[in-house]
Amino acid sequence: MNTTFVNPSNDQRKLKLVLRHKRDETGLLQREVAEAMDWSPSKVVRIENGTVRISTNDLKALLNLYRVGPAEVEEIIALAKASRRPPWWSEFADLVSPEFGQQLGFESSASRLFNFYSTVVPGLLQTPEYAQAIISNFVKDDIARLVNLRMRRQEIFVRPEPPQAHFIMGEAALHIQVGGPQILRAQLERLLDLMKQSQITIEIIPFTAGAHSGMIGPFEVLGFDDGDGDVAVFESPTGLTLIREEVGIVSKYRQTFEALSGISAKGDDAVARINKLIKGLTD
Repeated sequence: MNTTFVNPSNDQRKLKLVLRHKRDETGLLQREVAEAMDWSPSKVVRIENGTVRISTNDLKALLNLYRVGPAEVEEIIALAKASRRPPWWSEFADLVSPEFGQQLGFESSASRLFNFYSTVVPGLLQTPEYAQAIISNFVKDDIARLVNLRMRRQEIFVRPEPPQAHFIMGEAALHIQVGGPQILRAQLERLLDLMKQSQITIEIIPFTAGAHSGMIGPFEVLGFDDGDGDVAVFESPTGLTLIREEVGIVSKYRQTFEALSGISAKGDDAVARINKLIKGLTD
């Protein structure tokens, strides 16, 4: 795998945190900054939320308002320029929606990852063959590039400081013969290999667990150590990727994940279940 992909999302998160901190140091409210800069209040909010980029001239003027010294101004300007670099997924820009691009950025920056899928192996754990079998059921063009994109996402596990990743799957994901028995067997063997890595946890919700809160659908919670808030990612009923950063919503999904973990097979139990399925596919 190529581990030298560019992820400006780290710099974007750092920049918005720096700008919030500098404003707090001055004691200015967002509306006061807007008045001083002759901006709309929403522009200040969007800059501090990281939803819009700030030009170099606007940034210099803002830092002057915050009375930031020349040396630190240069550091912050360099950070802003780094945040505008094309991300590693720019080569797939025609395949990536703005929402999915934002999700990729969060994944590439996260220090903690909590991922739940009920009927399919999560994309971050898929083999290329399993991914192709899934993707080809939904699209007819660019299948190879979409598989490549999915494999590139998995590079988060081989970066210098990989995230602590916790995956929960419904037992159905281990039984559905995506691509046929040989592809499923290779996928299950891949899960066993991943479970040997200290930063990856994989748990299985058995059929016997009955109805559970995960039946609302797949979701992902991404945690960060940079002082900014965590993020929840899930799909709307129409399939649109939704990203929410509100504390209450993110907390709800974290609580749901913890509840699912409470009814999951773990450790040796999960390994035994996967080995049993592999044996059944081999016999």
